[in-house]
Amino acid sequence: MEQLRTVLFHAIKTVRINDTFDKPEMATDLMESDLKKLNVLYQEGGESYAKHERQLQDLFGLAAKAG
Repeated sequence: MEQLRTVLFHAIKTVRINDTFDKPEMATDLMESDLKKLNVLYQEGGESYAKHERQLQDLFGLAAKAG
């Protein structure tokens, strides 16, 4: 998908977030209903976002929050 995006939309700035969660217990599909597993996936998503937060802020022109 990244190669296709590069060809079709080369002039558009993007941030690719493509972390892999390869632990067997993380396996799921779009019909997942186990709330515990979904919560773990949600937390992993938050951590994935955090790794790229600065890039996303730069992309959208947002100032970093003072902490």
